[in-house]
Amino acid sequence: MHSVRKKSVRLLAVGVVLVAALTLVSRSTQPPVQPFDPAHRGLAGNPDCAPCHAADAAAPLGPRHPPKDDCLHCHPPAG
Repeated sequence: MHSVRKKSVRLLAVGVVLVAALTLVSRSTQPPVQPFDPAHRGLAGNPDCAPCHAADAAAPLGPRHPPKDDCLHCHPPAG
């Protein structure tokens, strides 16, 4: 009986670790929402994003950023 309990505890521990790992991975791969600040309120999309997020702007997008033709699809407004 003792070995069955040990196996159950191990299985439960593995399950908890697996769920925690999957949760962390799924959160880290999702794009961030727009900040809720005056600079981002009321943006309509790419024409509004480009002045700050173009390659030579103050907050350029990273080199691994996917195609940049639909900002609000991945980065919805916060708030």
